[in-house]
Amino acid sequence: MVSRAPMIAGLTGAVLLLGGGAVAAVLPEPRSPGDLDSINVNASCGSDMHLDIGWGWEPAADIPIIVTVTTSEGEVIQLVDDDLSDLRGFHPVIPAEQLPDTSYSYTVDFSYGDIVVTDAFTGEVRCGSEPIPSGTPTTEPTEPPPPPDPDPVPPDPEPITPEVEPVTPETTDPDPDATTDPEVGVEDETVVAPAADAVVSDAGYTG
Repeated sequence: MVSRAPMIAGLTGAVLLLGGGAVAAVLPEPRSPGDLDSINVNASCGSDMHLDIGWGWEPAADIPIIVTVTTSEGEVIQLVDDDLSDLRGFHPVIPAEQLPDTSYSYTVDFSYGDIVVTDAFTGEVRCGSEPIPSGTPTTEPTEPPPPPDPDPVPPDPEPITPEVEPVTPETTDPDPDATTDPEVGVEDETVVAPAADAVVSDAGYTG
């Protein structure tokens, strides 16, 4: 199995962009089996893919050329060039329903007998772009956030009541002069008058 990597490098460097979504690559005139004269791929979003390939040699009638188109979305489509009426060209069409319906990239490979050429052509299909808003966008005014709450005022301290030691009333001793009647149990408050001083009479005094 022979790789055609040198041919691929030359093909990639000769890619030209054409109008209408067509991409073409033109090579110098090769004459070895597996080389290309040209390849043109026309594809757009949601449409068929048209390939226009010019072989650089005259393929043998008993050796078909198999072209494989692989997309980035996982589709693998094989096309066989066995049309003997056009020995130097191949013009297949891939229906849109076999292709992704979104943006995708693709590669074109082909094989001829023992010759396998990978990445003979690569391309990309883009489906539209993001809409561009018209006019100047308006933004609604936003209210500033409320200021933070001030430091909370601490509550008034509870009044402190000083502790007052209880006053014990003084006890007075009972009157020692008071006597208690043992029979009645009531103090005898009888006041005994002091005795009068004795009167000394004068011997010569007469009343």
